Parts: sequence; C-alpha cells; structure tokens
Amino acid sequence: MTAELPNYKGGVTVYNSQGTEVFSLTASDRFVIDARVTDDDNTLAAVTLGQENSVFVSNIVLYSLETAGNVDPAADYDVTDGLVAAVGEQDGQLVTVSDTCLTYASPAGEVRATYSYAGSYLREYDLHGDGFTALLLNRYKSGGVGRLVTVDTDGQEIAALDVNEEILSISAAGRYLAVLYMDSVVIYTEELEIYAQLEGTDYARSVLMRQDGSALLLAAESAHLFLP
Repeated sequence: MTAELPNYKGGVTVYNSQGTEVFSLTASDRFVIDARVTDDDNTLAAVTLGQENSVFVSNIVLYSLETAGNVDPAADYDVTDGLVAAVGEQDGQLVTVSDTCLTYASPAGEVRATYSYAGSYLREYDLHGDGFTALLLNRYKSGGVGRLVTVDTDGQEIAALDVNEEILSISAAGRYLAVLYMDSVVIYTEELEIYAQLEGTDYARSVLMRQDGSALLLAAESAHLFLP
C-alpha cells in the first residue's frame, strides 16, 4: 500500500496474506508514487520521483523483504528521460511504463532493455499479457491516428498495427489483447492477428480481457461476456 504521510513525501507498507504488516518505509527525499511486491514475494520495488538539475527523474528503489526490519535499499536504477506511470513484472523482470519508453530490469536493479516510443505519445498501456506489454501510441497529442504495439520482455517489438479509428479501451491477459473500438471489440493475439471480433458494441465503455480468451464488455450499469 502506497500512501501520503504527514511530514513525509510518501510511504509504503507491505502486508502478508493474513493482513499482517511485514515491511514499512517512509520517504523524505523523493515522492513515492507507486510500488509493487515481486511475484516471488522477495522484493519491494518503489517508484520515486525527484529532481536533478531542475528535471524530474524517476527512480526505482528495491528493498529486500527477506530481512525483517531492514529498510536500507538493496539496489536502485533510474528511468532516464521519462516519468514512470506504472511498474509491473513479466517473466521475472520488472517492467516500468513511462511517458517515453518501457524499461526492463532484473530484481537486482540491472537495466536489461528499453523500448522507446520514438516520439509518439503514450495513450494506453497494459502490462498483463503473458510475456508481452501492449501499448497504444498516438502520432499526435489528440485524435485517433496511431499504432497498437506489442513488446516482448527483451524490449523488442513483436508486432505493430496502424489504427485510424477511435479506441476506447485496451486490455491484455494471457496470450490475448482486447481492443474496444467505438462499435466493435476485436481480440488479437500478441502478434496482433485477429482471433475474434464482435460488432455492435456501442453500449460498452471499456473491455476486460480474460486469460481464457473471453472478454467482459463493461457498460455503465452492466457487463456482457463475449465468448469467441
């Protein structure tokens, strides 16, 4: 749990499955904007935000959860030229999404790969694909002209698809990516090949992909299950 704290720039508390606190830290030098526990429960990755030479810099600080009472950082790394929006994990690597790039690092803080948006604007993302990250990148700050991109855990582009219509929502799970357009939903594979498609979905406002290849279409007061 990440929280604002009086007289501090943020704090993080880690609980186990029984709701017992197992780790806690407070930050005085940098703002804490996000945090996550790695899938093996051994490491806490805290996303902090500070300034260097009047430029905002995102830094990922790693703490060991295996040593009770020790709040000294085990490692850290910078995400250069970008402000981190989220941190996730894929295939044992930490994945951070910033406004300019994806960054892949080991739980020991070694940056292994980056994927640059090459001047495009990040509009949507999802880290929950099985070994891939889904991005919606726009050519301009507004409008619907852009690209859907999937990126593997080596920071390499798997596939890209030009889009010229408005996208309301994207969601990744398992091997699939669901994309909700204005009046249809398309489920793609990670190679951005069409797996299934449903027309007449103008009632939906967002989509939630599921591991088994089905998708939930979410409206204001209801949810509809799409079974390809």
